[in-house]
Amino acid sequence: MEIAVTGPRTALDEHYRRHVSRLSRLATTLVGPGDAEDLVHETFARCAAHLDRLDDDEAGGYLTTALVNRARSRFRRQAVARRFRAERGPVFTSPEDAAVAADDHARVLRTIDRLPARQRLCVTLRFYEELDEDAIAEVAGISRRSVRTHLERARQTLARELGEQR
Repeated sequence: MEIAVTGPRTALDEHYRRHVSRLSRLATTLVGPGDAEDLVHETFARCAAHLDRLDDDEAGGYLTTALVNRARSRFRRQAVARRFRAERGPVFTSPEDAAVAADDHARVLRTIDRLPARQRLCVTLRFYEELDEDAIAEVAGISRRSVRTHLERARQTLARELGEQR
């Protein structure tokens, strides 16, 4: 799929155009077709800041290494999650437990929705997108210290409103 670009092409545009097909094939073999596109786009997003300093040959190797490392990280997270679920046994022992868990989840989401915009953004990027503080700072356009502050204030608000202690 070719994306129409107005104005001069950036290094990211050029590297994307040259490497996306090859990386998509590699990602499909690593994680399957369902997650391949996400993995490729995540790799380009994570590498965007570095690509302008690399020529095409260097960028190809850099992107390939980054994609493989991202896939390996996914595999590790999935393995940890499987072990955790296996150790805990069945999460719900009855339909009532499942209903209570669904209500709790909905309550948490409603509370997150009421957070100020920056706190909500930081919480979403940290816990749903699994980004670290540096990546959140870059995406949000704020300092790493601000990210920590927003996450801590969000945690305090969530604990207060949901009645939980640290």
